[in-house]
Amino acid sequence: MLNIGRASRLILFAAGCVIQGACTVAPTAPPIDQSAIGEYRAVVEALRVESSTALTRERDLAYQSFLQRMTQAARADPRPLLMEFPPDSSFAWQVGGSESQSVEFIEIGKVRGILDSLHQLLLDYLDVLSQLNSAAAPAAEKLNASTEKLSGSLVSVSKKLDLEVNEQRMGVFSEAASALGRELLARKQRAGITAVMSDFQPVLVNVARSASAAVATSATGIKSHYQDKANPLARAVITAAPGEREPLVAQLLALNERTIEQLTILQELFNAYQRLPAGHLALMEAMQSGGVARMESLVLGITAIADLNQRLQAAKDTEAAP
Repeated sequence: MLNIGRASRLILFAAGCVIQGACTVAPTAPPIDQSAIGEYRAVVEALRVESSTALTRERDLAYQSFLQRMTQAARADPRPLLMEFPPDSSFAWQVGGSESQSVEFIEIGKVRGILDSLHQLLLDYLDVLSQLNSAAAPAAEKLNASTEKLSGSLVSVSKKLDLEVNEQRMGVFSEAASALGRELLARKQRAGITAVMSDFQPVLVNVARSASAAVATSATGIKSHYQDKANPLARAVITAAPGEREPLVAQLLALNERTIEQLTILQELFNAYQRLPAGHLALMEAMQSGGVARMESLVLGITAIADLNQRLQAAKDTEAAP
């Protein structure tokens, strides 16, 4: 588990960097063991896979429920289905007008897009961090290409989460793409690799908080799907003859179990994104001490998500089998 005392000191350290605009950290030499960065990268990669699996399934369920409601309703409102094109842009679009009810499967698709951008931002950042974590100066052309990619990912995430890119919020990472690589290298040479990381910590805190909130909104689709399926089953149980109730009750119990597992996955994803900043602090701690980054809670949470995803997929395959 993460050492709370040392983590608290790192939090204060990171906050001080933001307030003062500079950090006095001894340069790291020789380079830190790259395995610490690799462990955090593995966490991000696993989180990307499991969140995509879960949200794709939730989006499909929400789509099925929406389609069922639209086709079975006595009177359907087609406004949520219609696209609109804002006059101030040649390429922008949105589905449904301002007076339309939010379409759940579309909202879950947006959440999936937000998380895709967040994962890419973290992977781009870790790529730059690996290059900076070197005794020799990194190749300028490669570093510039990587920092331009990182800058683009940061802009993409900021737009999707409506976060302002400024120095107070994002420190050196608010620099223009053309200058970011030079500024990061100068900071690393002046104050050490953890000075670069301390500037990224508040960026990660902001995007991780927003990502957790986005995951929470996707739970709405699961609840709506449950109601669409459970209410007819409950009515059927009430009206069925005693000898006909057992399969209906079994279906309702199975639906309950799947819904609980789906909500548990979303809860674990919510927790995992909230733990990303603490995992980054653990990575900073490892880089300062030369030890191994302690991210057991993150790893265990993602493992639990993977197990639940596999169980739900197995149940789906069983139901689809003839």
